[in-house]
Amino acid sequence: MDSCDFKNFRAIHRKDFLLELIEEGEHEHQDFKFAITTDSKKISRSIAAFANNDGGRLLIGVKDNGSIAGMKGDEEYYMIDYAASTYCKPAQDVSYKLYNIGGKFVLLVDIRKSDKLVYAIDESGKWKAYYRYRDENIQMPGSIAEIVKLQKSSKRTATYADNEALVLEHIVKLGRVTIDSLYAEIKLSRKSLKEAIANLVILNVVKLEYDGENWCILQEHNDK
Repeated sequence: MDSCDFKNFRAIHRKDFLLELIEEGEHEHQDFKFAITTDSKKISRSIAAFANNDGGRLLIGVKDNGSIAGMKGDEEYYMIDYAASTYCKPAQDVSYKLYNIGGKFVLLVDIRKSDKLVYAIDESGKWKAYYRYRDENIQMPGSIAEIVKLQKSSKRTATYADNEALVLEHIVKLGRVTIDSLYAEIKLSRKSLKEAIANLVILNVVKLEYDGENWCILQEHNDK
């Protein structure tokens, strides 16, 4: 993460680009923050959620309705920096751009997609995985987090054997299915089931998808 003094940022970036981003509103890859409070742990959940999706950005100094309030001072930059480096596991390398809109400063925080599962501290002080869905940061269930962690493991080589074939057969038969439904249908341990799903995800045979209520496993259709 770049170590620099907020006061040394030069707000030379095109304001029309920022205004176009604000016009988009909040969505799966963008979140507005009127102000960063005294809780760096809370902002770490946003960082982790974006990193566990396809990346995203925070616009600090922008209200939920898109109006520009401006940053309140240096503290907000340092709190974001601390959240990314201390309250995200592994630490996240975020980048910054500062915009001056009519004398009001807006900080754009760019968060890249992570090749590892990123955890953040929840309200009770425990490390949890988060995911960005539409304009919300949601907490991943433990079973889904374990599958994603297996899938992203650099040491893991995917295999396709009896367990994978059995799981895929049921996914094809049932269509969109939760891990609990699969567990009820298949005589496999939860550990073996999660490993089989992770292998199928790595092989691009199935995918995990959140529909707003449940995490589901469904067959991946690769159009060629």
